[in-house]
Amino acid sequence: MNEEVQHLFHELVDLPPGERERIFTQRQIAPEIRAEVELLLNFDSPGAGSLTDCVARGAQEALDSTQLKAQRSSSLTGRRLAHYQLTEKIGSGGMGEVYKAHDPRLKRDIALKVLLPMMTADEEHRLRFKREAQAIAALNHPNIVTIYSVEEADGLAFLTMELVHGKPMKDLIPRKGLPLETFFKLAIPLADALGAAHQCGITHRDLKSTNIMVTRDGRVKVLDFGLAKLREREGAPAELSGLPTEGITRAGQILGTCAYMSPEQYKIIDK
Repeated sequence: MNEEVQHLFHELVDLPPGERERIFTQRQIAPEIRAEVELLLNFDSPGAGSLTDCVARGAQEALDSTQLKAQRSSSLTGRRLAHYQLTEKIGSGGMGEVYKAHDPRLKRDIALKVLLPMMTADEEHRLRFKREAQAIAALNHPNIVTIYSVEEADGLAFLTMELVHGKPMKDLIPRKGLPLETFFKLAIPLADALGAAHQCGITHRDLKSTNIMVTRDGRVKVLDFGLAKLREREGAPAELSGLPTEGITRAGQILGTCAYMSPEQYKIIDK
Protein backbone atom coordinates (compact mmCIF):
# COMPACT_ATOMS: atom_id res chain seq x y z
CA MET A 1 0.00 0.00 0.00
CA ASN A 2 1.27 3.52 -0.82
CA GLU A 3 2.77 5.14 2.33
CA GLU A 4 0.88 8.40 1.73
CA VAL A 5 -2.39 6.48 1.40
CA GLN A 6 -1.71 4.49 4.56
CA HIS A 7 -0.77 7.57 6.59
CA LEU A 8 -3.79 9.56 5.41
CA PHE A 9 -6.14 6.64 6.05
CA HIS A 10 -5.03 6.30 9.67
CA GLU A 11 -5.31 10.07 10.13
CA LEU A 12 -8.88 10.25 8.79
CA VAL A 13 -10.41 6.95 9.86
CA ASP A 14 -11.83 8.25 13.17
CA LEU A 15 -12.93 11.66 11.83
CA PRO A 16 -16.47 12.57 10.73
CA PRO A 17 -17.14 12.96 6.97
CA GLY A 18 -17.17 16.76 7.10
CA GLU A 19 -13.75 16.93 8.72
CA ARG A 20 -12.35 14.45 6.21
CA GLU A 21 -13.63 16.60 3.34
CA ARG A 22 -12.03 19.71 4.87
CA ILE A 23 -8.63 18.01 5.02
CA PHE A 24 -8.90 16.67 1.48
CA THR A 25 -9.73 20.16 0.21
CA GLN A 26 -7.19 22.13 2.24
CA ARG A 27 -4.29 19.84 1.39
CA GLN A 28 -5.28 19.49 -2.28
CA ILE A 29 -4.86 15.73 -2.14
CA ALA A 30 -4.23 14.21 -5.59
CA PRO A 31 -7.41 12.63 -7.06
CA GLU A 32 -5.90 9.14 -7.26
CA ILE A 33 -4.62 9.27 -3.66
CA ARG A 34 -7.99 10.56 -2.46
CA ALA A 35 -9.86 7.84 -4.36
CA GLU A 36 -7.78 5.10 -2.77
CA VAL A 37 -8.09 6.58 0.72
CA GLU A 38 -11.85 7.00 0.40
CA LEU A 39 -12.09 3.43 -0.83
CA LEU A 40 -10.32 2.20 2.30
CA LEU A 41 -12.48 4.40 4.51
CA ASN A 42 -15.67 3.11 2.90
CA PHE A 43 -14.71 -0.45 3.67
CA ASP A 44 -13.49 0.19 7.20
CA SER A 45 -16.59 -1.32 8.75
CA PRO A 46 -17.63 -4.64 10.37
CA GLY A 47 -17.89 -7.49 7.92
CA ALA A 48 -15.95 -5.73 5.18
CA GLY A 49 -13.91 -8.79 4.43
CA SER A 50 -13.19 -7.59 0.91
CA LEU A 51 -10.92 -4.85 2.28
CA THR A 52 -8.86 -7.48 4.05
CA ASP A 53 -8.69 -9.46 0.83
CA CYS A 54 -7.63 -6.35 -1.04
CA VAL A 55 -4.83 -5.52 1.41
CA ALA A 56 -3.67 -9.14 1.40
CA ARG A 57 -3.68 -9.09 -2.37
CA GLY A 58 -1.57 -5.92 -2.31
CA ALA A 59 0.98 -7.63 -0.10
CA GLN A 60 1.10 -10.60 -2.46
CA GLU A 61 1.56 -8.30 -5.44
CA ALA A 62 4.50 -6.65 -3.67
CA LEU A 63 6.07 -10.07 -3.14
CA ASP A 64 5.44 -11.05 -6.74
CA SER A 65 6.97 -7.76 -7.87
CA THR A 66 10.17 -8.55 -5.98
CA GLN A 67 10.35 -11.97 -7.60
CA LEU A 68 9.94 -10.45 -11.06
CA LYS A 69 12.72 -7.86 -10.72
CA ALA A 70 15.45 -10.26 -11.83
CA GLN A 71 13.58 -11.12 -15.00
CA ARG A 72 12.68 -7.53 -15.80
CA SER A 73 16.27 -6.38 -15.35
CA SER A 74 17.11 -8.53 -18.38
CA SER A 75 15.57 -6.53 -21.22
CA LEU A 76 14.70 -8.09 -24.56
CA THR A 77 15.55 -4.85 -26.36
CA GLY A 78 17.69 -5.59 -29.40
CA ARG A 79 16.59 -9.22 -29.61
CA ARG A 80 14.57 -10.87 -32.36
CA LEU A 81 11.45 -12.92 -31.61
CA ALA A 82 10.31 -14.90 -34.63
CA HIS A 83 10.75 -12.29 -37.39
CA TYR A 84 10.07 -9.28 -35.11
CA GLN A 85 12.95 -7.00 -34.08
CA LEU A 86 12.43 -5.58 -30.57
CA THR A 87 13.71 -2.01 -30.55
CA GLU A 88 12.52 -0.42 -27.31
CA LYS A 89 10.79 -1.34 -24.05
CA ILE A 90 7.72 0.85 -23.65
CA GLY A 91 5.87 -0.61 -20.67
CA SER A 92 5.38 -3.42 -18.17
CA GLY A 93 2.56 -4.93 -16.16
CA GLY A 94 1.74 -7.70 -13.76
CA MET A 95 2.16 -10.48 -16.33
CA GLY A 96 4.48 -9.17 -18.99
CA GLU A 97 6.38 -6.44 -20.74
CA VAL A 98 5.54 -4.41 -23.83
CA TYR A 99 8.08 -3.54 -26.50
CA LYS A 100 8.09 -1.45 -29.62
CA ALA A 101 9.04 -3.83 -32.42
CA HIS A 102 9.48 -3.79 -36.17
CA ASP A 103 7.74 -6.24 -38.49
CA PRO A 104 9.99 -6.46 -41.59
CA ARG A 105 7.45 -8.54 -43.53
CA LEU A 106 4.77 -5.85 -43.42
CA LYS A 107 7.29 -3.04 -42.96
CA ARG A 108 5.59 -1.47 -39.96
CA ASP A 109 6.20 -0.84 -36.26
CA ILE A 110 4.02 -2.70 -33.77
CA ALA A 111 3.61 -3.21 -30.03
CA LEU A 112 4.70 -6.65 -28.84
CA LYS A 113 3.58 -7.88 -25.40
CA VAL A 114 5.67 -10.71 -23.95
CA LEU A 115 4.50 -12.98 -21.14
CA LEU A 116 7.28 -13.15 -18.53
CA PRO A 117 9.09 -16.53 -18.44
CA MET A 118 8.06 -17.31 -14.85
CA MET A 119 4.45 -16.66 -15.88
CA THR A 120 4.70 -18.96 -18.89
CA ALA A 121 5.02 -21.98 -16.62
CA ASP A 122 1.79 -21.04 -14.81
CA GLU A 123 -1.29 -22.36 -16.61
CA GLU A 124 -3.51 -19.66 -15.06
CA HIS A 125 -1.37 -16.88 -16.49
CA ARG A 126 -1.12 -18.56 -19.90
CA LEU A 127 -4.91 -18.83 -20.06
CA ARG A 128 -5.31 -15.21 -18.97
CA PHE A 129 -2.82 -14.09 -21.60
CA LYS A 130 -4.71 -16.03 -24.28
CA ARG A 131 -8.00 -14.59 -23.06
CA GLU A 132 -6.67 -11.06 -23.46
CA ALA A 133 -5.87 -11.77 -27.09
CA GLN A 134 -9.26 -13.38 -27.72
CA ALA A 135 -11.15 -10.55 -26.02
CA ILE A 136 -9.44 -7.81 -28.04
CA ALA A 137 -9.68 -9.78 -31.29
CA ALA A 138 -13.44 -10.12 -30.80
CA LEU A 139 -13.81 -6.33 -30.73
CA ASN A 140 -13.65 -3.92 -33.63
CA HIS A 141 -13.78 -0.36 -32.37
CA PRO A 142 -11.68 2.76 -33.11
CA ASN A 143 -11.15 3.37 -29.38
CA ILE A 144 -9.94 -0.16 -28.56
CA VAL A 145 -6.42 -1.29 -29.44
CA THR A 146 -6.24 -3.65 -32.44
CA ILE A 147 -4.56 -7.05 -32.00
CA TYR A 148 -2.69 -8.71 -34.86
CA SER A 149 -1.55 -12.13 -33.65
CA VAL A 150 -0.75 -14.49 -30.77
CA GLU A 151 2.54 -16.33 -31.19
CA GLU A 152 5.34 -18.24 -29.46
CA ALA A 153 9.08 -18.21 -30.16
CA ASP A 154 12.19 -19.13 -28.18
CA GLY A 155 10.01 -20.41 -25.35
CA LEU A 156 8.22 -17.07 -24.98
CA ALA A 157 4.51 -16.43 -25.52
CA PHE A 158 3.67 -13.04 -26.98
CA LEU A 159 1.01 -11.10 -28.80
CA THR A 160 1.40 -8.40 -31.41
CA MET A 161 -0.87 -5.38 -31.59
CA GLU A 162 -1.32 -1.87 -32.83
CA LEU A 163 1.39 0.53 -31.67
CA VAL A 164 -0.35 3.52 -30.09
CA HIS A 165 1.61 6.76 -30.24
CA GLY A 166 0.62 8.95 -27.32
CA LYS A 167 0.55 9.11 -23.53
CA PRO A 168 -1.26 7.26 -20.76
CA MET A 169 -4.30 9.18 -19.57
CA LYS A 170 -2.74 9.25 -16.11
CA ASP A 171 0.00 11.57 -17.40
CA LEU A 172 -2.56 14.01 -18.84
CA ILE A 173 -4.65 14.55 -15.71
CA PRO A 174 -3.48 17.60 -13.70
CA ARG A 175 -3.54 17.64 -9.92
CA LYS A 176 -6.82 19.56 -9.80
CA GLY A 177 -8.51 17.52 -12.50
CA LEU A 178 -9.35 18.10 -16.15
CA PRO A 179 -11.28 21.06 -17.56
CA LEU A 180 -14.88 20.03 -18.24
CA GLU A 181 -14.53 20.29 -22.02
CA THR A 182 -11.43 18.06 -22.02
CA PHE A 183 -13.11 15.63 -19.67
CA PHE A 184 -16.02 15.07 -22.07
CA LYS A 185 -13.68 14.76 -25.07
CA LEU A 186 -12.05 11.80 -23.31
CA ALA A 187 -14.99 10.36 -21.39
CA ILE A 188 -17.46 10.08 -24.29
CA PRO A 189 -15.28 7.92 -26.60
CA LEU A 190 -14.14 5.91 -23.57
CA ALA A 191 -17.75 5.17 -22.65
CA ASP A 192 -18.44 4.33 -26.29
CA ALA A 193 -15.56 1.80 -26.31
CA LEU A 194 -16.75 0.16 -23.11
CA GLY A 195 -20.30 0.09 -24.46
CA ALA A 196 -19.09 -1.76 -27.55
CA ALA A 197 -17.24 -4.28 -25.36
CA HIS A 198 -20.28 -4.76 -23.14
CA GLN A 199 -22.50 -5.35 -26.18
CA CYS A 200 -20.19 -8.25 -27.01
CA GLY A 201 -20.50 -9.47 -23.42
CA ILE A 202 -16.94 -8.47 -22.47
CA THR A 203 -16.18 -6.73 -19.16
CA HIS A 204 -12.71 -5.16 -18.86
CA ARG A 205 -12.41 -5.45 -15.02
CA ASP A 206 -9.22 -3.37 -14.75
CA LEU A 207 -10.08 -0.04 -16.33
CA LYS A 208 -7.82 2.73 -15.01
CA SER A 209 -5.91 5.75 -16.27
CA THR A 210 -2.74 3.74 -16.93
CA ASN A 211 -4.67 1.33 -19.19
CA ILE A 212 -6.01 4.13 -21.38
CA MET A 213 -3.83 5.83 -23.98
CA VAL A 214 -4.51 9.17 -25.61
CA THR A 215 -2.97 9.49 -29.07
CA ARG A 216 -1.21 12.55 -30.38
CA ASP A 217 -4.38 13.62 -32.18
CA GLY A 218 -6.49 13.17 -29.01
CA ARG A 219 -8.03 9.76 -29.72
CA VAL A 220 -8.69 7.47 -26.75
CA LYS A 221 -7.45 3.85 -26.91
CA VAL A 222 -8.37 1.24 -24.29
CA LEU A 223 -5.59 -1.27 -23.55
CA ASP A 224 -4.90 -4.33 -21.41
CA PHE A 225 -7.80 -6.77 -21.48
CA GLY A 226 -5.81 -9.32 -19.46
CA LEU A 227 -8.52 -9.54 -16.78
CA ALA A 228 -11.42 -9.36 -19.22
CA LYS A 229 -14.40 -11.60 -18.64
CA LEU A 230 -17.10 -12.84 -20.99
CA ARG A 231 -20.71 -12.93 -19.84
CA GLU A 232 -22.88 -15.76 -21.06
CA ARG A 233 -25.75 -14.44 -23.14
CA GLU A 234 -28.01 -15.54 -25.95
CA GLY A 235 -27.08 -14.55 -29.46
CA ALA A 236 -23.41 -13.89 -28.68
CA PRO A 237 -21.24 -13.60 -31.82
CA ALA A 238 -19.74 -16.92 -32.91
CA GLU A 239 -16.18 -15.59 -32.59
CA LEU A 240 -16.72 -15.22 -28.83
CA SER A 241 -17.65 -18.85 -28.24
CA GLY A 242 -14.08 -19.81 -27.35
CA LEU A 243 -13.65 -17.24 -24.56
CA PRO A 244 -13.92 -18.45 -20.95
CA THR A 245 -17.23 -17.58 -19.29
CA GLU A 246 -15.82 -17.86 -15.79
CA GLY A 247 -12.94 -15.96 -14.22
CA ILE A 248 -9.55 -17.65 -14.47
CA THR A 249 -8.67 -17.23 -10.82
CA ARG A 250 -8.41 -18.93 -7.48
CA ALA A 251 -11.55 -19.25 -5.37
CA GLY A 252 -12.33 -15.98 -3.60
CA GLN A 253 -9.51 -14.03 -5.27
CA ILE A 254 -10.27 -10.44 -6.25
CA LEU A 255 -8.94 -9.25 -9.61
CA GLY A 256 -8.21 -5.69 -10.61
CA THR A 257 -6.76 -2.57 -8.99
CA CYS A 258 -8.19 -1.63 -5.58
CA ALA A 259 -8.79 2.07 -6.21
CA TYR A 260 -10.63 1.41 -9.47
CA MET A 261 -12.78 -1.61 -8.60
CA SER A 262 -16.53 -1.68 -8.87
CA PRO A 263 -18.60 -2.58 -5.77
CA GLU A 264 -19.49 -5.88 -7.43
CA GLN A 265 -15.83 -6.88 -7.57
CA TYR A 266 -15.33 -6.12 -3.88
CA LYS A 267 -18.35 -8.15 -2.92
CA ILE A 268 -17.16 -10.96 -5.19
CA ILE A 269 -20.54 -10.81 -6.97
CA ASP A 270 -18.68 -10.78 -10.29
CA LYS A 271 -19.07 -14.50 -11.01
